Amino acid sequence: LYRRYRGRRASFRDLQAVFESASEMDLDRFFDQWIGRPGAPALVVEIEGVAKADDRFVIDGSLHQVQTGEPFIVVVPVAVHTSVGIERTEVRLDAKETPFRITTTERPLSIHVDPQFDVFRLLDPRETPPSIGQIFGAPEILAVLPARSDEKIREAYRRLIEGWQSDSHAIRIVSDNELEQLPEDRSVWLLGKDNRFSAELALDIDGGILTLDGETLNLSNHSVVFVRRHPSADALAVGWLVVDPEAAFPGMGRKLPHYGKYSYLAFEGDEPTNIIKGQWSSSESPLVVDLRPQGERASPLVDFPIEKRSALADLPPVFSQKRLMEHVSYLASADLEGRGIGSASLQAAADYIAERFAEIGLKPGLEDGSWHQRFQLESGPDGAPVVTVNVIGFLPGSNRDWSEQSVIVSAHYDHLGRGWPDVHQGDEGLVHPGADDNASGVAVM
Repeated sequence: LYRRYRGRRASFRDLQAVFESASEMDLDRFFDQWIGRPGAPALVVEIEGVAKADDRFVIDGSLHQVQTGEPFIVVVPVAVHTSVGIERTEVRLDAKETPFRITTTERPLSIHVDPQFDVFRLLDPRETPPSIGQIFGAPEILAVLPARSDEKIREAYRRLIEGWQSDSHAIRIVSDNELEQLPEDRSVWLLGKDNRFSAELALDIDGGILTLDGETLNLSNHSVVFVRRHPSADALAVGWLVVDPEAAFPGMGRKLPHYGKYSYLAFEGDEPTNIIKGQWSSSESPLVVDLRPQGERASPLVDFPIEKRSALADLPPVFSQKRLMEHVSYLASADLEGRGIGSASLQAAADYIAERFAEIGLKPGLEDGSWHQRFQLESGPDGAPVVTVNVIGFLPGSNRDWSEQSVIVSAHYDHLGRGWPDVHQGDEGLVHPGADDNASGVAVM
């Protein structure tokens, strides 16, 4: 392929021709199903039964392709979790329904179809945990205000929700006393502790203490987000959002869209700081079938052990781990005391960065030959104006057509010093080193 098409455009059909020539195989159907048609397989598993035959166990079942259109040819990994470990096999599908028989040496507990998502296929919504991102990514949602809350709190929730509305994310806002039941055609935000629909989420609350996946939290003075699968539609989500204290509303409005992958969150403080986050397990997958006798199914299945596999390619590192660690160790060291605004330690960090810029061949970024662009902040740690600096270097380009254009690569190198303008709870008056925040960002830059 390289010899024939180097410097030229190659189509998928050209790729097919080369592969067929090299393999001496007819690859029409392979290329047709993955390149020439839309969609992907959607799988359903059915188990007919488990029987004991001599000293072995026999599992009879079938795999179905339920997508619209013709079946795909696809090889599906299947794993059986037994009383002593995992036994693996594969089932080749080329029809809408493919029966299989799997024999194991030990008693089977459960069967898992494509447990590590190796097959290019359509996922069932129950294979992934419900998440905040499901709601933020929906074109239309319903937001339900708590009628029993006072007007001031309801208006705060209304402003919060309206701040998330966009051309691609339409939000209808109603009060909980206007609904008989939750709509079945869209995802929903339930707002406030007093929302009368919150009971439908099966929240684990006892005496004002909420349990989130084993972690407990006092609802007083904490902001909480809790997302469950919609009770009437697996592909949709219902989220419960509580903001407390009232001063946390603006911060929650800014921060929450950045936590899309999580199923539950908890924050504390007026400028909400995340203290709990997590995802529900995806144990509802219809491609996992419990094979235990009915009387043993009260207890949950043991988590399926994920097989550790090597990467397809082991590429050399782009960065020097040693040099990265040297930068982080210096910038986050006790000597620099958290690189607070207006401090001598922040100026030392600026000088260090300028020296590194010079070492790697950048030129000073200011017209007077300086690396430092000075500017004044209206208020520093002591409330008075303070002067600080940007550190700027540049690498001239070589294409004259782009001489008026720039690419900016940036990272911020200041931090919180001893806790200004934000202090980490429990670290009042202590150095905030900022290793995993901006020191790592500057090190990579």
